Amino acid sequence: VDFEELEIDQEAIRLFVEEVKKSRRAPIEEPVDPKNLFLKLNLLKEGKVKAAGVLLFDVNPQRYFPWAVIKAGRFKDSLTVIDETQIGGNLFRQVEEALKFIMRNIRKTFRIDPHTGRRIDMWEYPLEALREAIINAIIHRDYSVYSSVYIKIYDDKLTIINPGGLLEPLTIDDLRREHPSILRNPNIANIFYLAGYIEKWGIGTLRMIRECEERGMPPPDFSVEKEFFRVEFRRKYELSEKEQKALNYIRRVGRVRRKDIQKYLGVSERTARRILSKLEEYGLIKRHGRGNNIYYTSA
Repeated sequence: VDFEELEIDQEAIRLFVEEVKKSRRAPIEEPVDPKNLFLKLNLLKEGKVKAAGVLLFDVNPQRYFPWAVIKAGRFKDSLTVIDETQIGGNLFRQVEEALKFIMRNIRKTFRIDPHTGRRIDMWEYPLEALREAIINAIIHRDYSVYSSVYIKIYDDKLTIINPGGLLEPLTIDDLRREHPSILRNPNIANIFYLAGYIEKWGIGTLRMIRECEERGMPPPDFSVEKEFFRVEFRRKYELSEKEQKALNYIRRVGRVRRKDIQKYLGVSERTARRILSKLEEYGLIKRHGRGNNIYYTSA
């Protein structure tokens, strides 16, 4: 796209400049000239605006990339849609509007701070973790794939899916520990970094995990299926007394078999299997081995 053909979103430029000033991650010359700004941000090449420039700062990037949207839905079950929307506009707008849609469709309670007496809102899922996941989906999605980012909210889980699997040599296990940042869209990632939306150290997934654990929730589940990356959040654990005892026992002992749980709790084989299955489903324990050699460890 020629720079002169770009319909610049002046509000997006203004907000970006404000955020860069706050983050202090780059000098800003004022008054801001959009063309000079694009040059400094590496968004121009031989007078043409790169795809990142269109996606970030055009009023309607969907003129050129109609698939670059977020499709969000609230589902009662796999077939029943309660609420849905399609979010377009520039990528900064998509982050904020996606979070607004989620907040409209998840539960909110509150607690009173015992020290200040002030009311503190408590969302069903930690908003910072959700925001991080949305930004992650937008930054790392494959824009050459004619598909959208999807947000699916159910009664018991919230899933965010984006086209584009992990770039080699990253693996799913790497996302649960410190890992290098490998960028599919370096220009988009750099601009989100300058605006203070992300860090450059590959810690986004760790922040999601930490936010969930601090709320006593299952850690998010990361997976890749047919070159689509998925992060799934589940609601806070709801464990029975026996399930909690089994979990504590596994954490204390380190490695157990089904018979160990059966004996420790004084329950039937069927009940022990059900308890272990639920703990595994919540991501609290891991199953190892096959057949008669199956054993469980804490996750």
